[in-house]
Amino acid sequence: MKKVSAALIAMIAFVCLFNNTANAEPVELIKNGSFEEKQISGWTISKNIPGWNTSNGPGIEVQHGVAGQPQHGKQLVELDSRANTAIYQDVSTEPGKAYQLTFYFSARPGTKAGDNKLRVSWDGSVIATLDAGKGGSNTSWKAHTYAVNASQKSTRLAFQDVGISNSLGTYIDNISVKEIQKPSGEVKPGAATFSCEEKRYCKEMTSCEEAIYHLQKCDQKRLDSDKDGVPCESLCVDKKGTTPKACSPEQLNAVQDELNEAKQAKKALEQQLAQLREQLAQLQNQKASCDTGLAKCQSDLANASPAKAPFDLSGKWVGENYTCRGKFRETVQIEQTGNSIVATKITGDACVPAGNRTFEGTLNSAKITWTTGSPNRPTCCKKNGSLTIVDENTMIGNPGRVTFKRLPND
Repeated sequence: MKKVSAALIAMIAFVCLFNNTANAEPVELIKNGSFEEKQISGWTISKNIPGWNTSNGPGIEVQHGVAGQPQHGKQLVELDSRANTAIYQDVSTEPGKAYQLTFYFSARPGTKAGDNKLRVSWDGSVIATLDAGKGGSNTSWKAHTYAVNASQKSTRLAFQDVGISNSLGTYIDNISVKEIQKPSGEVKPGAATFSCEEKRYCKEMTSCEEAIYHLQKCDQKRLDSDKDGVPCESLCVDKKGTTPKACSPEQLNAVQDELNEAKQAKKALEQQLAQLREQLAQLQNQKASCDTGLAKCQSDLANASPAKAPFDLSGKWVGENYTCRGKFRETVQIEQTGNSIVATKITGDACVPAGNRTFEGTLNSAKITWTTGSPNRPTCCKKNGSLTIVDENTMIGNPGRVTFKRLPND
């Protein structure tokens, strides 16, 4: 029988951190993790949806059958809505406890490289920056799992699109946070977090704890080449069989490479921010110019004189072919105010007696309401007609072909 080493005992204690000894299914702490609570048709963009809020950008774009298949259910979220967007959910946690975060990330079908980049934060700290590459003919979902720790009763989980801001890219779906059950001991706030990402070999691990996590949680059996239950002996067991080793030069170089990439990303973001500030200043100048132009237009409009009518039709007119049980020649008085005209009979007939209105209308539209019968019976005796103004002294009415001629002033 092999002697059980101190490293193996430490490994077993660490593994217990991730196993639920009571065999009870941990409670799901994320609300609406698959974005299914409110079913839609097509797509919508909202500042808030059940469980989720917008911290930056135009809003949360929920899709139903737009481009590609969801990972779970019928709906997904695209973080590049009208522009890059950041969303969050405040998760109920307990200080000192460990939690397992799992979510699925995919490129949008048909998008270019650079369109699908995702930044994930837990409790205000970035835990991953991921790139799904260019999109294919359909979604290609990949699970991402992290062990995270809580230092307060409410912990913010945030997802942000950091790719090209062009309204296309960065799909997320099926987000889950569950407590990692452990029999004893404490998880200190700020402890390392691990994920089932690209690491597959012992030379890529930075600690014995990370190697144990990948062996137990990510099913990386190659880390335990001798199948004794202890992964990566170069990390988990030193020459005396007890003390873990420090990071190798290769591991330090890998960390430095990641740091350099982060610095380059920061520099690019600062340049983008400077460009956005310059664009904002230009837009503000354009707005100020437009406000000045609008104020001048409003002032000119307020001070403008009313448009004058093309003719002044006021005065006495004689009308030929007035019809009322025969044809008559009658005299009318026209009063004009602006473009409105009202004609009153001076000589009348059986249909419209003297002193009553015979027609009225608007000079601009040349639409006249004729009074062809008794003014006391307008519902039966009014007809709509047109009045053609030939010149300042001649008008022809229709129907009836009444011809009006201006009379000289007395």
